[in-house]
Amino acid sequence: MAAITTAMPLAAAPLNNELAGLLLDHPQIRAAAKTLEASRNGVGQAAAGYFPTVSATAETGHELVDSPAERSSTDGQAGNPSSRTPQTASLTVTHNIFNGFLTDSQVRTARLNKEISSIGL
Repeated sequence: MAAITTAMPLAAAPLNNELAGLLLDHPQIRAAAKTLEASRNGVGQAAAGYFPTVSATAETGHELVDSPAERSSTDGQAGNPSSRTPQTASLTVTHNIFNGFLTDSQVRTARLNKEISSIGL
């Protein structure tokens, strides 16, 4: 048996290109980058304790009142049930005055977690 072999030139990718591809594709490195991103978001979430909370509610709807007291009233309804459309709205602003340095502690903890995540990356 005769074998014919030909020499093909081999080309290796530069080390920088391989390292860049490794940084983009390696699952552990990608997981560490996502952990760092989550830690950065955690700092903002912890700092939210310094800001006020605003809550708004609104209600509207049709209401039919059919009760003996309503039918016997002398409001011109002649014994018929009355209907109305009640509307209510409320706005509440809450701001924490002092919580025993809880927010300060949460922000410090979040910043330390961010530093730990950046070291792990």
